[in-house]
Amino acid sequence: MNYSAAVAAAAGWLLSPFLNSLSDRIRSCADDLFRYLPSGSASADLERLQDYIVRLSAYASAVERARCRPLHTTLLAWLNRLKDAADDADNILDEIHYRSLADALTAPSPDLCSILVTPGSVCGHLVSVCSDHPFKRLPSVLDKLATACADYAGIASLVGLDGAGSPQRGNRLARNSSSIMPADDAFFGRQRELNLLVETLVRCNGSAQFGNQSVPVVGIVGDGGIGKTKLAQMAFHHPIILEHFDLRMWVCASSHVDDLSLTRGILQVAADWKVDYDGIVNFDRLQNLLDSAVAGRRFLLVLDDVWDDKEMTMPANRERWRNLLAPLQRGKQGSRIVVTTRMKVVADIHIGGMLSNTRSEREWNNISGTDIHDDIFSTLLSSYYHLPQHLQYCFSYCSIFPKNWKFDHKKLVRMWIAQGFVQTESGSLEDLGMKYFKRSLEDLGMKYFEQLLARSFFHTLRQGNRMHYVMHDLIHDLAQMVSHSGCARVEGNMSKSIPSTVRHISVSSNFLPHLKKQCDLRRLRTLIVYKDSLMTSSTIPVDFLSEVKNVRTLDLTGCLISELPEAIGHLIHLRYIALPGTIKVLPESVSVLLHLQTLDIPKKCQLDALPEGMHQLVSLRHLGVDLKYISMIRGIGSLVKLQGSIEFHVKTESGHTLEELKNMKDLHGLLHIKNLENVQCEDEACDAQLSNKEHLKILKLEWTSAGSAFGPPMDAEVLQCLQPHKNLEELHIKRYKGKSSPSWLELKSFEVGFLSDLKSLYLTNCRRWKLLPPLGQLPSLKVLHLKEMSSVTQIGIEFYGGGTMTFPSLKDLEFDDMSNLISWTGGNSNLNFPRLRKLKILNCPKLVKVPLLPPTTKSVTIEGIQKISNLKLTPYCSSKSGKFVLEISSASMLGEGFLHQKHLEAIEVLNIRGCWGLILAEGLWLPSLRKLRLSQFNMDDEQLSLCLEHLTALTSLDIIDCQNITSFLLPEGSRHFETLRHLCFQDCQMLSSLANLESFVFLKSLIIERCARVMTESLPTELTGMTSLNKLSISHCPGFQSLPRNMPLSLEFLHLIGCHPLLTQWLHERNGPEWERLPLSQITVY
Repeated sequence: MNYSAAVAAAAGWLLSPFLNSLSDRIRSCADDLFRYLPSGSASADLERLQDYIVRLSAYASAVERARCRPLHTTLLAWLNRLKDAADDADNILDEIHYRSLADALTAPSPDLCSILVTPGSVCGHLVSVCSDHPFKRLPSVLDKLATACADYAGIASLVGLDGAGSPQRGNRLARNSSSIMPADDAFFGRQRELNLLVETLVRCNGSAQFGNQSVPVVGIVGDGGIGKTKLAQMAFHHPIILEHFDLRMWVCASSHVDDLSLTRGILQVAADWKVDYDGIVNFDRLQNLLDSAVAGRRFLLVLDDVWDDKEMTMPANRERWRNLLAPLQRGKQGSRIVVTTRMKVVADIHIGGMLSNTRSEREWNNISGTDIHDDIFSTLLSSYYHLPQHLQYCFSYCSIFPKNWKFDHKKLVRMWIAQGFVQTESGSLEDLGMKYFKRSLEDLGMKYFEQLLARSFFHTLRQGNRMHYVMHDLIHDLAQMVSHSGCARVEGNMSKSIPSTVRHISVSSNFLPHLKKQCDLRRLRTLIVYKDSLMTSSTIPVDFLSEVKNVRTLDLTGCLISELPEAIGHLIHLRYIALPGTIKVLPESVSVLLHLQTLDIPKKCQLDALPEGMHQLVSLRHLGVDLKYISMIRGIGSLVKLQGSIEFHVKTESGHTLEELKNMKDLHGLLHIKNLENVQCEDEACDAQLSNKEHLKILKLEWTSAGSAFGPPMDAEVLQCLQPHKNLEELHIKRYKGKSSPSWLELKSFEVGFLSDLKSLYLTNCRRWKLLPPLGQLPSLKVLHLKEMSSVTQIGIEFYGGGTMTFPSLKDLEFDDMSNLISWTGGNSNLNFPRLRKLKILNCPKLVKVPLLPPTTKSVTIEGIQKISNLKLTPYCSSKSGKFVLEISSASMLGEGFLHQKHLEAIEVLNIRGCWGLILAEGLWLPSLRKLRLSQFNMDDEQLSLCLEHLTALTSLDIIDCQNITSFLLPEGSRHFETLRHLCFQDCQMLSSLANLESFVFLKSLIIERCARVMTESLPTELTGMTSLNKLSISHCPGFQSLPRNMPLSLEFLHLIGCHPLLTQWLHERNGPEWERLPLSQITVY
C-alpha cells in the first residue's frame, strides 16, 4: 500500500473512544444538566443527547472495526461531521461543569441566573466570555447528532455493514483493553536473530579487517520500524555482552549533523558523560582523545540509524567512514562495531568495504540477510492497529512534537490527561471522581506510557545520570501518518494548508501571528508554541487567546513573554498551561481557570507574585513553580487535588493556619511546614491530619527561633499531633523546643511497624530535647544526622532500643555541634550498626567516650574534639573491599591508637584540617594513600616535604590556607614527580615559588587560587616538560601577568579569572603575544 493510501486508511479512526467518554460525562453530569438546563426541556434534551451519543458510539466502533480501505469520501465526511458535533457537545458539557464549579465557589443556588449576575463572581466573568449560553446551543448540537444517526444506514451499506439494526440504549461495544506487554512479548519473534547477533559479537575466531583497521563491523539492515534498533538494544543490554565488553557505547548517528559532532558524540559516551567536549572544535584533537579513550579496552560501539552522504560517491563515503573510525583500531582485540541502517548501500560501505580483505565477510554479513524486509507501511500500520484504542489516541498525539524530541514522560502524561485520553473501563476518572479508584489518573497515564515503551514506540536515551525518552524517526513518521486528520506540526514558514479537522497543533513562535489564516482556531484542543532559534523576543497576537477559547492544552514555552495576557481568563476549558522562563507577571484572570489541572512555570522564574485567587483553582493537580511562591497562596486548602511538593508557612491569619492541610490528601514528594510556633492550639495541629497523606515521601517540620505568641511553647503538643503517615521515607525536625520525643517516635510505635519505610532522619537545633528516641529499631533507616542537640549529654541503651540487631540498615551517622555530649556507649547487642560506612563527629568538645565502630566503616570525619584518647575503631577487616577515607582535625590521631595498623594500610583519602603543629610519628607509613588534603596548617616548606616523603602512592594533593608555605620544592629524584596527577594550592598567601613544576611529567591538573604572591616568575619559564598537563587554572592571582614562554601541547583547558587585566584581555580577544603562546587548536579559554 502506498503512502497516500495508508494515510487515507488511517484518517478518521478513533472516534468511538471519545464518544464513549462523552457518554460517561453525560451520566456523571446529569445533576448539573438538570440544574442548569431550562426546566421544561431538560429531561427530554438529556435523554436525547445520551441516546444519540450511545448509538453513534456503537456506529463509529462498527465502522472502525470494518477498516474500509481506502476511506470513502462520503464516510470521511460523515466522520468529520460527527466529530464536530461531538466536540460541540463536549464543550457544552464542559461549560456546564464549569458553572457547577463556579457555583461551589460562591453560594449554593439552583438558579443559574442568580449566579450569573452576582457582581465580581467567577460566573459573572463567564458572562463576558460566553455570549451564547450552553442551553442555547444544545438544540443545534442535537440536530447535528440526529442527522448523523439518520445517515448511518447509508454509511453502513457503504462499508458493508448491516445498518438496519440499532443498538439498545445504554449498551456499548466492549472496549479494547490490555495490560502492559509481557516481557517475553516485548521482542516477539526475533529471539533467533538476537542469539545470532550476540554469538557473533562475542565469538573470538580472529579479527575481521577493514582496510588497515582491526575492528569487525556487524550491519543490521532493514526498513524502518521493523525492529533494527530494538534488536541492537536487546543485544546491547544482554548479560553476555555486559560481561564480555569493557566499554559499551551507543550513539544515534542520525542526530549528529557532521563528522565532528559524531566523533564528539562517541567520545562523550566513551567518557560516560563525565567530561564536556563541546568546547573542542578541532577534529584531529577529538580523534586523539577518542584514540586514548578506547586504547587497550575491548569495546562495543553501536551506531544507530546510519545514513550515507547522498552528495558523495560510494568510494568517498567509504573513505569518510574509514577516517572517522580510524581511532577505534586502538581498541583491544575482540572489540566490535554494530551499525543499524535502512540503506543497503551503507551496509555495503561498512561491511563490504571495511571487511573486504577478510574471509569472514559472509559470516559477518549473515545477520544483514535476516528476513526483516517486510513492507514498511503495512508493518507500521499493523503495529499501530494492534494497540488498544486508548493507546492509539496517546501515541498519535505525539506527532505534534518534533522529531528527535526528548520527552518528559510525566509532562506527556499530564497532556494526555488534559485531553481526556486517560480512561478506565467505567469512563474518565476526572468526571467519575477519584474516590472509587485506587490508582490516580497519573498512575494510569504512566501505565499507558510504559505500555508504549514496552512495545518500542518509545526508547530510552541515557545521557549521564539523566534518562530521556525518544521516538525513532520511522515511529514518528507512523504517528504523523495515523494522526494526519487530527494533528499538525508547523515548522518555519510552512505554506501548506492545515486540514479543518485538525484539533492538536504545534507551531514555531514566528508563525503564531499567521496561524489564524491557516486553521480554525476555535476548533483547536492543543496548541504548543516552540521557540524559533532566530527570534530573541516574541508576543502573543492581540485577541489571539480569545480565539482559541476551546483549547485544553496550551504550551507557551516558546513565547518569550514577561507578562501573560489578561485574556487567558477566556480559556475556561483549559486543563494544561506551560509558561516560558521569561514570565514575570500572571494576571488575576488566571484564578478563574477552574478546569486547570497543570500550571507549569520554570523554577528559575522571578515572579512578582501569584494571583490572589489561586485558591479558586479547585481542579489543579500540578503546580510547577518555586516552593516559595506556593507558600504565599492564601486558602491553599481548597486545592484538594494538588499533588507534588509544597511549602506551607503557618500564620495566624485566615487561610494560612494548619487546618488548610486537612483535605490535601494527594500531596506527593515534600511537605515543608515552617513557622510552627504560630500554631494557636493543639486542635489546629491535629486538624492538619498529616497521617492521611500516604503519598508524602519527605516531611520537614520547622519552628523559628522566636518564641510562641500564645503563652508557653506548645511544641511538644504540636509535634505529637503532626504524626505522619507510616509510609514516610524522610523526616526533618528543626528548632523543636520540646524536651521529649512524640509517642510516634517511641518503641511501641516501631514495634507495630510504624515508620518502617523511614530511610533518613534529621534532628537539628532541638536544644531542649534530652533523651533520644529508640531509633535503632527503625529497620530501613540509612541516614541519621543529629545537630545542635545541646541538652543531650549521654547516648546510651535507649538510643538502640534493645533487640538482637540495632540500626540494621544505617550507613551514614553524623553528630554535629553536640556541645554537652560526654558519652556515647554501645547497646547490649553485638550487632550494632552492621552496615555503617560513614561517621562524622563534629564540634563535640566534651565527648570522651564512643563505642567501637564496626569494621564496615569506610569514612571517618572527626573535628572539634579535644579529648580523643578513647576514640577507637574496631580492627579493620582486610577482606572488606573498598577504600578507607579519613577526615580529622589533628594529625596526632594517626599515631594515638585511634586507628589500627590495618586502617593505616588501607587509607586512600586523608583530609586534615585546623592542625597547628603537625605531629607525625616517625616512620609513619600510609602505603595506600592516594588523595591528601591539608588545610590550615602552620608547617613550613621543609615540614611539608617531610610529610610527603613516605606517601609513595600519592596522586592528588590539595594544600589550602597554609600560610607558612612559601614554595613547593621537592628534592631531586622525588617519586612524586612521577605519581602526582593533581596539584592544588588555595589561599596560601605566602606561596611565591613553584620553580620545579616542569619535573612533574605526569601531572594532569594544576590549580592555583587566591595566592596573592604567585606571579609569572613563580612558574618555570617553560612548561613543555609537563607533557601530560591537561588543565591549568589560575584564579584571583592579580600579580600573574603573562604565561610561560612555551605551553605543553597536551593542554586542553585554560582557566584564568581575576589575573592581570591585560592578560585576560589578550586571551579573550584571541590576540597578542599570550595567545600566540598557546596551542591554538587545542585550547578552551574560560
